[in-house]
Amino acid sequence: MFSEMLLRKDLALSAKQVMCSRMEELKLRFVMAKTCVAPLRQPSIPRFELQAALLAVRLADIIKKELTLHTSKTVFWSDSKTVLLYILNESRRFHTFVVNRVAEIQDSTQPAQWRFVPGHLNPADDCTRGLQASEMTSDCRWVAGPTFLCESEGPLYVDELSRAEMLAVKRAQMESFPENRETLLKNLSLPPRSKLLSLNPFVDKAGLLRVGG
Repeated sequence: MFSEMLLRKDLALSAKQVMCSRMEELKLRFVMAKTCVAPLRQPSIPRFELQAALLAVRLADIIKKELTLHTSKTVFWSDSKTVLLYILNESRRFHTFVVNRVAEIQDSTQPAQWRFVPGHLNPADDCTRGLQASEMTSDCRWVAGPTFLCESEGPLYVDELSRAEMLAVKRAQMESFPENRETLLKNLSLPPRSKLLSLNPFVDKAGLLRVGG
């Protein structure tokens, strides 16, 4: 299941279902797609992307109810890292718009079901941006599905994405604030000249610099 958003007045959100079956070989089948019209009062891009992810979840629920076939596993793909981190988060407080949609997504899916796909590999992008009639061939990715689904290694799981982001942040902090970080790791007070002093920083259990301690 792929989700995508495009900030336009006529089309904003899309979700696409691709079914994979494995007998002697992996086969991809297009099942269903849905788009929604963007509201006149457009929310932020992350909220649009979150709404697209929710549309994918709702579409998957509909398909499971209507199909007589057993579905052993459902994987959701999004090209929004912000949405994936929303779904993974269990403690941070968000605005009501985000909280309600994340709660519905978490009620119907598990974080391990979500993966990141780069925008240029996302077939739902074809629905929001449109295709020429000449491009709608039997082997195009909209009909046949993206080729990476047939490969052993695909885009990242949401937890892998979170770990990668944490490592990138930690490295950036070590390069930007090496002295401050070492001082805090030794449980010492920052010097008066420190730019971080007014932020009351601390180092958490993961080794990341945090503020407001």
